[in-house]
Amino acid sequence: MILVPGYGGGASMLDHLASLLRNEGRTTTTLALPDGATGDLRGQEQVLAAAVSKALASGAPSVDLVGYSAGGIVVGLFVAAQPSQVRRVVTIGAPLHGTRLAGLAAGLLPSACPAACEQMVPGSSLLALLDAASPTLTGVPWLSTWTSIDQVVTPPDSARFAGATN
Repeated sequence: MILVPGYGGGASMLDHLASLLRNEGRTTTTLALPDGATGDLRGQEQVLAAAVSKALASGAPSVDLVGYSAGGIVVGLFVAAQPSQVRRVVTIGAPLHGTRLAGLAAGLLPSACPAACEQMVPGSSLLALLDAASPTLTGVPWLSTWTSIDQVVTPPDSARFAGATN
């Protein structure tokens, strides 16, 4: 299982979840993403691709991916490109259709909105790429968890994903 942290977070943001999964006997890797996970999401996808390749080379027949917040977008980009390497996906509060907060930051203070922030603006061309990751197209089971009281992923139902269990 590979855990992908969210925007601005390091691998340590998922330490507790990783520990719980390991206690249940799951082999778990948490990605360390460059630039504090604020750089280009396609570049983050390449880091994930390398981790998946390493897991498969170590004998895993497929991988489970867990994406937290923007990490869910990274997971979606990978699934769209390489669905046969993924057994299942879980996203947690992922702005799969963007977040108004990113749009606000990009519009009001562009210098405070690095590449990943710009890519999370609702309607971005990068977010449109996620359509190809739909479980109805890829066959990869997907669970998207989110809460209606999320104040960062706005609107919160941006985490809904067509074909997924939402």
